[in-house]
Amino acid sequence: MYRCLLILLALASTDLARAQDCPHLVIQTIPSKIIEGPWVACVATTIIIDGQIISRSRKECPRWLLLIPPIDYPVSAPESNTRVVRSHTSEVLLFEFKCRTTTQFFIRIPLSCDPVKPVNAGYIDRLKLIACAPGRD
Repeated sequence: MYRCLLILLALASTDLARAQDCPHLVIQTIPSKIIEGPWVACVATTIIIDGQIISRSRKECPRWLLLIPPIDYPVSAPESNTRVVRSHTSEVLLFEFKCRTTTQFFIRIPLSCDPVKPVNAGYIDRLKLIACAPGRD
């Protein structure tokens, strides 16, 4: 009797392990995003970060910009025969800006909106798909 229960338990755990081998997942990605801090009076500026153009029609300079890379997250897809693993990490970067000015006749004149070296504000894991082993569900 106990032997039969042990065999059934072993078979059930094998089926459970096989089901866990292939969770049937795919990757959805949220595109990269730039979050802007407050803008201050400065010169008209066009800023390009990671291929994205940030410009203002008014004469302003951002105090900071936060560049968030694409974010991957796993989604269940029963028709897929794939699983998700960590591929690499991407940095979340904080760009600070300084409005460089000069003074003439007691009047402050903006010259440029200069970026300061970006600071690492954190990391985001990037994912990739791996095919499940053949015959695994």
